[in-house]
Amino acid sequence: MSDLIAQPAPMQLGRLAKLGFWTAAIGVYTYYVFKFFNSLDDDALIPFRYALNFLGGHGWGLNPGEHVEGVTSPLHLWLLTLELRYFSPDQAITFLKILGSLSGIGVLACVRQIAKIVAPRIEIIGYLAVLFLGLHIHFALSMINGLETPLATLFATGGLWLFLREKEAGFRDRVPASAVVLALAALARPELTLLLPILVAVSVRGRAFSGYLITFGIPVLAFLIWRISYYGDILPNTYYAKALPPLGGMVDGIGYLENYGSPFLLPFVFVLPLTLGFGGQALRSHFVELMVAIFVPIVFVLLSGGSYMPDGRFLAPAMPFLAILGAAAVYVVATAKLPLGMRAITVGLVALLLTIGMAVKFAATEAVFGMAAANEMSTGDPYIGWRCAGPQGRRLMADWIHKNVPPGALVATTEMGVPTVLNMDVRFIDVRGLSDRTVARMHRDVGHSNIGVSLDDWTDFDNELLTYVLRRQPYAIVAFDGGGGSALANNYRKMAAFTMPETGWLVTAWLRNDVIPPIRGNIERMSPERESILGDAGHPGK
Repeated sequence: MSDLIAQPAPMQLGRLAKLGFWTAAIGVYTYYVFKFFNSLDDDALIPFRYALNFLGGHGWGLNPGEHVEGVTSPLHLWLLTLELRYFSPDQAITFLKILGSLSGIGVLACVRQIAKIVAPRIEIIGYLAVLFLGLHIHFALSMINGLETPLATLFATGGLWLFLREKEAGFRDRVPASAVVLALAALARPELTLLLPILVAVSVRGRAFSGYLITFGIPVLAFLIWRISYYGDILPNTYYAKALPPLGGMVDGIGYLENYGSPFLLPFVFVLPLTLGFGGQALRSHFVELMVAIFVPIVFVLLSGGSYMPDGRFLAPAMPFLAILGAAAVYVVATAKLPLGMRAITVGLVALLLTIGMAVKFAATEAVFGMAAANEMSTGDPYIGWRCAGPQGRRLMADWIHKNVPPGALVATTEMGVPTVLNMDVRFIDVRGLSDRTVARMHRDVGHSNIGVSLDDWTDFDNELLTYVLRRQPYAIVAFDGGGGSALANNYRKMAAFTMPETGWLVTAWLRNDVIPPIRGNIERMSPERESILGDAGHPGK
């Protein structure tokens, strides 16, 4: 192989070429951001329920007084709670999206800085990496999804950049900045807690070793102690809800990687043998750190099956590093000791793959959000003005609950976003298990789907969940997989059935047999004040 690898020569770019790369990368990224700015993942509304309950004096929980960690990112939850203390929900969503958009620009800048360290003599690798990432539509969507992804990706990328700088300087800092930034990454996404300890284990020796662990460990351990005291567990409840048996998520995880990593990044990794043979000493000396930063998120994806998280949100923290290795691989192929025609064909195929892949991904994304826009309900309410994943269908669920369930009653439902936030005066059983400890631990031995356990569905093959829900005797059940089994039908009467326009999922709504359906006339449209933290109705007992 070494016979095929050209020894790297200094390859500096002119100002015009650099400007061209930056303009293309940021231009396409910005276009994506503005094009799909109104998109909002329904999961982004789950932390709103938590934050509004906290501000109402009821603690961080799905229901007042229930301390179950059903959100993934404590850092995101704290930030959102602070926002809602001073701003309306709609303004808070806008702020999160603007912050995420700027975080994406920061990630692109960090990618360039990392490439300057790992390939200092070959500037085009860094600029190619920036271009690859800017072209990746799922990177842009991950930055504006209103979730924790932008913070996690920015802190992971910035933390590795600082770590590599410290490595180049000989790890002399007593309080390394990278440990502080990677501690923030750990608070943004739980799997990123492993990033700094693994980096230190493979790269740091001597006195610096303890400095990193102490700087990183103090804030992380302090949070873990608080988590145990507040939530009663060292791991978030979402872990148990998503956990699969060993290798249980491998097939779905590989599909997730292929879907959200290709066609821009992952194909280039197949050329890694050439990259490893690359004559650049700097790239080889930092290769281990890059692979650690890539595989920590990827292993999580493979173990969880991706959990149907849209827009590549679980893969986003690895995308910047995949882009760097992909750019290095392309450079190696382009400069390999092969006939000029063969190199031209190879590079041309890569360019064609990028072009076709970008067009296909963009068309698919536009089709999905176009369908959501066609079904959008212009109500003027917070949250629904944004094109959530299935806004109309979930709004129908929310409206049915508001019309038929009195304040303080208990409802079992599959959807924890729009239906719960627009019914702050109702208590909920989360039959996905994100915010319910019992449901989260069901079917652990034989495995459940990577969307958790679902009511009266194939994931609840022995009716364990259905039995639990019936024992809790909720006032109503509203679920798109509520089925119609005899055990449910014997205790509840079916009141409504409607199809979510965006997905085609059938939603069924049931009332307990011993309750009298309230008669409120037409469905009432809830004013922004109803779900505002300033209104008393949204917080029973306030």
